[in-house]
Amino acid sequence: MLIQSCFNNYDIRGNIIHLKQNDVYRIGYEFANIVFENNGLSIAVGCDRRESSPKLLKWLIEGISDYGMKVYCVNCATSPMMQFTEYIYENVNATVMVTASHNSWKDNGFKFTINKKPFFGEELQKLSQRLLDANCSEKRKSQLHTNLPVMSIYLQKLINEFIIDSDIKVVWDAGHGAAGDVLFELLPQLHGTHILVRKESKPMDTFDPAKSSFIDYTTSQVKSHNAHIGFAMDGDADRLVVIDDNYEVVSSDEMLAIFALFSNAKKVVWDFKSSRVLAEWLDERGIECTLTHTGHAYIRKEMQRCKADFGGEISGHYLFGKCHFYIDDAIYSALVLIQILSRLSISLSKLRKSLPTISVSKIFRIPITNKEEILNIILNSVQKKGLVCDIIFNNALLVNFPEGWWIARVAQTEPVLSVRCEGWTEDALNKILAQMENTLSNIGISL
Repeated sequence: MLIQSCFNNYDIRGNIIHLKQNDVYRIGYEFANIVFENNGLSIAVGCDRRESSPKLLKWLIEGISDYGMKVYCVNCATSPMMQFTEYIYENVNATVMVTASHNSWKDNGFKFTINKKPFFGEELQKLSQRLLDANCSEKRKSQLHTNLPVMSIYLQKLINEFIIDSDIKVVWDAGHGAAGDVLFELLPQLHGTHILVRKESKPMDTFDPAKSSFIDYTTSQVKSHNAHIGFAMDGDADRLVVIDDNYEVVSSDEMLAIFALFSNAKKVVWDFKSSRVLAEWLDERGIECTLTHTGHAYIRKEMQRCKADFGGEISGHYLFGKCHFYIDDAIYSALVLIQILSRLSISLSKLRKSLPTISVSKIFRIPITNKEEILNIILNSVQKKGLVCDIIFNNALLVNFPEGWWIARVAQTEPVLSVRCEGWTEDALNKILAQMENTLSNIGISL
């Protein structure tokens, strides 16, 4: 069954040719069944701006409704807005967002929450299994509720929370994604000069702001408008990339440290590919930093468990605790940064200079075909060299050295191996990078 190949650890995502009407209907029907088993009575649904999204949303609603579950339709939204829905409407017990996030316009999929928590991992795999057994024969039609007014409430929260006393000039790049509709309504109500680019809906080969083909345009717009800062967002607006006033892309490691330190966090959760140097630097300043499994769902789960104030990962997901319900929200995070700069009366480039120098590599993303076996192959190669290493969280290999580390991780949403390293000094980084390159080249992998 083609739909099974679209199930990942965090969501359902794949080429739209695999998302057939009957399969999408059954996803809605069986997810409604699971929500009911968790004492839920209603589901809010929404979608991003992809051309295929309204059709998938319609099929999804039919499945949920036929199960007998009440449906609240938000229509076009960002993923953060859909998560927000559970917190502002007590009668909403779960959400489904139709989106393929940063993937190409040719892809689509579904993200889920139940009872204000991400629905992923083992639970998502159980849904996959249910689809194999489902007959969806019992139909109990329920009323469809449309036009749930989430946008206006979401916008009002942002406007009330962020009082920005600054003449800052900002470029906002919606990347032709779902953020465009929200920013079009929000920006005229903010103090300062705000330039919105790529605001209209349009097919994109990638909605990933971490890729040069995307972020180079953002950088050019910041430069041409002589702006103080620029923000780029992915297709469903839960990831953020930042450009400073020197037209440089700010590393996610730096953003994690800036948000943690200047939002007055006491406890933070980062993914394990983040800089250990910055984590220790924060610890010296009284901020407890926990490194955990990569993936926004894992970050959110750990934050909720330990009641952290802030969390994030180097892919650009940033989550703020109780003040924003542990939601990874690119627009909210951007406003937090503007408020920090306004409060400190400082440019982002100068603020970056207050952070310690770190020696980390970029993330190398390598296409692979042997996703299931690759870690064991790398592990055998590393062990033959007598190096200290561990398999962590079942999908990553961490190799430790006295002067740093390198890591290889199998992506959960695509056939990609991501590798990265850090040294305590620049010389150590170069040494570890060479060792990592050599180890991988021995098994036929080139960076």
